[in-house]
Amino acid sequence: MKLTQNGISEQDIINIAAVFEKYVADKDRQSFVSELESYGSLKLAIQELSKQSEKIRTELGSFQTQNRDLNAENQRISSSLVNSSHTFDFMQGSINSLRSEIPGLVSISADITRSIGLQFEYLEKLKSNNGDGFGSLRAHKGEESVPIQDIKKRT
Repeated sequence: MKLTQNGISEQDIINIAAVFEKYVADKDRQSFVSELESYGSLKLAIQELSKQSEKIRTELGSFQTQNRDLNAENQRISSSLVNSSHTFDFMQGSINSLRSEIPGLVSISADITRSIGLQFEYLEKLKSNNGDGFGSLRAHKGEESVPIQDIKKRT
């Protein structure tokens, strides 16, 4: 009676019940009524939900842009990682190559040092035999020995 006194007909009640049955589940009826009261009307509720939907679409677009940017950055980092891996492999190969060369270089260095030492020993021996070392070198090649004083006088 209260509804008919407020101008609500039986058909209005049937229509509202149909809306409840079609769009609102049994347990959601109370929350539907609460939300309807907070918005004031279905039209205002639809407008508010449309605003929220547009805001969510805008945020989604922003997230998609960020996702694209992050994917591009991820691709750049992955490419850089592959290049770094290739560089590391090259450097590792160079290190291994140098490691195998070191014993040969040490051997060559030892041979050169020994050869130079023998040359000094030979020169010292010649010098101790003749006094100046040069006369013995000339005599060794079959030339006549010239004293160092004569060489000094000519220069």
